[in-house]
Order: sequence, then C-alpha cells, then structure tokens
Amino acid sequence: MASKNVVWMVLISICMGSLVLAAEGDPNQFDYTLPAREQLATGTLSGLVEAYQILDSGMNDANIVGDKRELVFLHAL
Repeated sequence: MASKNVVWMVLISICMGSLVLAAEGDPNQFDYTLPAREQLATGTLSGLVEAYQILDSGMNDANIVGDKRELVFLHAL
C-alpha cells in the first residue's frame, strides 16, 4: 500500500512540475500543445483530427520563438 502512495506522489509531482514549466515557458507554444494533448487523449478519430489542426496552426505560427521540439513531435505523431 505504501508503494502505491509513493507512485501517486511521484505522478502528482511530475504533473505539477510540467504545469510550472508550462507557465514559465513561451506561452505561444503551449497555447497549441496543451489543447492538442487534450484532443489526443480522447482516443477518438475526431480528437486526432482536431489535434492535428491545432498543431498545424502552431507549426505555421511565426510568433512562436525558441524551441519547437514538442510541437514538431506532436505534429508528427
């Protein structure tokens, strides 16, 4: 039972850490990747189409500066 609690604590810590990084990073990139992740998580064909359209808009947005690795990866996925 204690190991189960440790696993949940680690997962919650990772999620909170990613939210902090998202808040500190370039907000334009996360405007595209976060909604696309939500659509990918639905597991439906319409969710995949929506995610692709969101990520395609992000790939074509010239205002995004810096590293686009996550955006490129999700777009290719």
